[in-house]
Amino acid sequence: QHGEGGGGGEGGSAGVEFKLVANSRYQSVQEQFYECVETHDPNALVDLISREPFHVDALLQLSEIYRAQSENETAFDLCKRALYALEWGFHPKFSPFVTTPGSNLPQVRVSSALPESIPLYHALGSYMLGLGSQGVHRTALEVAKLLLAMDMAADRFHTLLHIDFYAIRSRSYAFLHRFAFSFIPQHVKHLQQGPRAPTPTLSSTSHTSSSPLPAAGPAPAPTAAAQPQPTDNTHAHLTSADGVADGAGGEGEGEGVVELCRLDWMLPNFAFSMAMAALMENTSGVDVSLVKSLTIDRIVAWPPTDLQAPYTPPQSASDDPSRPLVCLCRALLLFPSFLHEILDHTSAKAHNKVPGSAYVSKTWGDLLFARPFGDAKAAKWQHRTHGDVLQVMVACYVAKSGALWKAEQVQRVLHSCAGHLAFIYADLTDTAGELDAFRTSWCASRFAMDMARYRDLRPSEFAQRYTLPDFILQQRIPARRGQQNGMGDGERGNVSLDSNPVVVFLQTLLPWNQIDQTGLHAQPVNLPTMQTLLARLRDALARVSNAQQEQQQQQAAGDAAAAAGGGGVEIDAADAMQAHLAELARQYTEGEGEGEGDFDGEPRFDDELDQVD
Repeated sequence: QHGEGGGGGEGGSAGVEFKLVANSRYQSVQEQFYECVETHDPNALVDLISREPFHVDALLQLSEIYRAQSENETAFDLCKRALYALEWGFHPKFSPFVTTPGSNLPQVRVSSALPESIPLYHALGSYMLGLGSQGVHRTALEVAKLLLAMDMAADRFHTLLHIDFYAIRSRSYAFLHRFAFSFIPQHVKHLQQGPRAPTPTLSSTSHTSSSPLPAAGPAPAPTAAAQPQPTDNTHAHLTSADGVADGAGGEGEGEGVVELCRLDWMLPNFAFSMAMAALMENTSGVDVSLVKSLTIDRIVAWPPTDLQAPYTPPQSASDDPSRPLVCLCRALLLFPSFLHEILDHTSAKAHNKVPGSAYVSKTWGDLLFARPFGDAKAAKWQHRTHGDVLQVMVACYVAKSGALWKAEQVQRVLHSCAGHLAFIYADLTDTAGELDAFRTSWCASRFAMDMARYRDLRPSEFAQRYTLPDFILQQRIPARRGQQNGMGDGERGNVSLDSNPVVVFLQTLLPWNQIDQTGLHAQPVNLPTMQTLLARLRDALARVSNAQQEQQQQQAAGDAAAAAGGGGVEIDAADAMQAHLAELARQYTEGEGEGEGDFDGEPRFDDELDQVD
């Protein structure tokens, strides 16, 4: 279904928006699907698919089950079947080759905030990742463009963090450079919107398509570079993501704050992918000795901040053979924690040296403890606004592209660039001050893109055995299923973080439990302290020991009387025990017991009987 003029929003991005609408037959099968999922039996899904072979949700759910069992081929086939079924419901106006007037975007916008849209994002995202795992990187890149165009304002599948990898693997180096330069200037009014905007309402002119598109693979979206350049100057001066204008705010904000609009200066994956692309373009190899002749001006040269600045292609490898070294030195300076992450990912030894490096005498350990890598996680060198998100992004990039950095030539270049920065900080004091001033300015800079959309980012989404983003996992079974059974969202499997840590650990092992982030839906469960438990255990053991000693004494007295044969009375052990218990009962009744008070404050007479038995 589509609507004209819906979703105006903050950027004035009125246009066409689509959403999935299920007919009555699909909804009836959907209820059967929910029942199958609640049984936790994969065979129930298999049986449902045998009767309804193109039920999208069932196909995607079964695909995830097969993928969890490492049957990737079967999982990918099920994903393609789900995507095929979705294509037959596409509206005729849904096309990546038609530009929405006034938005510079293909006419494919689908709100990811609508629960009905989740299967489409699930299918397309899994298809993209499946293509990448099969080595079909060029097609995966085109699917990534389509996903990004569908959800430009939110990017809830985090496609922008995948697209550089597929560009590198498909050798689309020119596209990567142009995309990093032009993406934000072309779409800044969409990227500065809130990442979780209210669900747009379609206008009254919306209608449902009755003529599905013919079956075909997902059509590639046009590249961002192919879109027309903006013609207005309304965004010539950027504001921060939270709407802070120039001259406003606290320390470090104002006239001297740099405003960045290039992806390779904002996102670590693009910063290192640009260096990797420059390295791979140089087919004759990089002379790492050139790193010693790099000037500071090249490393810290700021990019254009004017959104209207024309695109300038990079120089070729023959004209500028040191370009890969400049890009990598700058990326390491902006995101120094990458060196720790990549060495851990590649299992490099700290005491190893790298043959052929420009600083061959230095080991990896020497570099890790030298500046700027030794203080990489210090608060002073974290971006003031987006430091936490950028640290997670570095881990995500290493999980996705870490294999690219294992080659010997790449290791030599990485070691040489890291060694050169460490050399500057150790031996060139004046130059090191310039680098610190550059890093300080970058940490206070403003980004033209709202980074809050990536606060739910997880490195596991980029691993070889990936997990799906949270917005897909949370929508698999709607909350109303629990409400139909008499359970509301606040009563189903909530775990209080104020409970005893042991209790929290055991409760979170159960798959149907979830952490109560609000503190309003779950009561804390506490256990007695260890000191209290030990004290009660000592009391119980002392009472048992005393009872045994008294029993032994009475038994000895009886044996002595029997041995004397003087007509003494034989004392039975059972009689002695009964006498002891009677005395204990009298003491507890009169309040003279030595250990009054149990867990609930009651006398321990029953406990004493159990211990004596």
